Amino acid sequence: MSQPMENDDSVKDTSKLSKLIDDTVSIVQIQVGEHAINREIEMKVKDVVKEVLLYTKKKDFRFKSSEIISVGSYKEKTKILATDEFDFLVVIDELSKPGAISIVKDDAPPGFAYIEVNDKKLTAKWWCVDKRLRQFQYPSKFSNVPKSFSETMLASISEIAKRQNVKLYIDNNCILRVETKEKTDRTGVTFKSVGDTFLHQASIQTPNFILSLVVNGHPVTVDICPAIRYNNVKEVYSMRDCDYPELADRVFKKGSILFVNQYFDGFSSLKQGLFKITFTETEVDFVHNMTKHHKNIYMFLKLLNRHFQSLLYNPFPSYVLKIACIQHSLTCESITIAVCLKHIVEILSLYTKNNFISSPFIKTYNIQKRAILEINENILSILKDMTSDSTDITCFNRSDIDKLQSNKQLMSLYGMERQYKHRHVDPTEKCVFCKKNHLNITPDADIHVQLAASTFP
Repeated sequence: MSQPMENDDSVKDTSKLSKLIDDTVSIVQIQVGEHAINREIEMKVKDVVKEVLLYTKKKDFRFKSSEIISVGSYKEKTKILATDEFDFLVVIDELSKPGAISIVKDDAPPGFAYIEVNDKKLTAKWWCVDKRLRQFQYPSKFSNVPKSFSETMLASISEIAKRQNVKLYIDNNCILRVETKEKTDRTGVTFKSVGDTFLHQASIQTPNFILSLVVNGHPVTVDICPAIRYNNVKEVYSMRDCDYPELADRVFKKGSILFVNQYFDGFSSLKQGLFKITFTETEVDFVHNMTKHHKNIYMFLKLLNRHFQSLLYNPFPSYVLKIACIQHSLTCESITIAVCLKHIVEILSLYTKNNFISSPFIKTYNIQKRAILEINENILSILKDMTSDSTDITCFNRSDIDKLQSNKQLMSLYGMERQYKHRHVDPTEKCVFCKKNHLNITPDADIHVQLAASTFP
């Protein structure tokens, strides 16, 4: 294969695009914060979760947990903002013991299963119908079933507050909150195991349980989800389920999988018994160990996503961006960011067209998370421009990226200020966003002109 000439456009394009992505991500990582500080916050947050779970276990021994798993972008090392959010899976001991449950996939949709509780004593304690376990994570509309995990945690926090004479306000029986003036107020419910940590709010936000804390003066959100660990992986999962042998092999080497409750609107009796098969630990490990440029592309897309969200609303669910990057990484044969990004954009284009993206773990399971089609088209148009003609991307310098971080809005992200400004100064020309001219003002035009105006004072 011949080597590209020094002045080959493809080399220059790749260099510019690579610099755009790598420099942006490097600045983002600096602004995420010091590792030691983040680690201290993480340890304090985990201690709070352990303490709340201890009180929860005293109220209902079913929810005893000896294993708390850190997941999410902090664990993956793909944070694009300050460390202000932590995600944990809490493994329920009683249901995770060997032989405690059996898995039934008959009649369950792809990616889901029914769980049968084998011990009669356990079926009497949990909400079961003919041995089949029903959801236990969020409140049920039925009054004659055991209290859920979230309800029990909320009641535990209420008791802690009463012992400390902390006044809590209750909203809709699912939110407990302390009256504060600022998000960083060092006031609220405190914990024996950690200092300089205060709880402002606890809430049931189906399907998870959410804590709002102030740790070392920083507001932090904690997302808690109960899970069941199942060790007989081959009983549930096989190589035939997955198009990627490398990924399936990682699942088998892990030696277990997790089941979580899946929230469904309508609360039908059938859906109450469905549990989602999750490969969260394998997924976190895979993303954490992705090549640097694949991880940088993923973080760059998340940042791009966030800027659209701050201006309009969320264009792509972040989980879809992650799955697209995982799918690409499993098949990648390129060493250039431009080619990698182009393939990921193709995957996202199919998602926009089909309204689903296939799970890399279970090929028959389609992840359906609806986004706004019009905004998808806008962001895809920009990404396609970036990968097809990088000559319009000016080289970034640190001040350009600092502008991005100080929220100078969308256009500074791409280093194409002049192009966007010119297109909006003259409304007879086609808009880069929607490929329409804005001579006749439309709702779309109002949005785009507003974007341009907010970017260029």
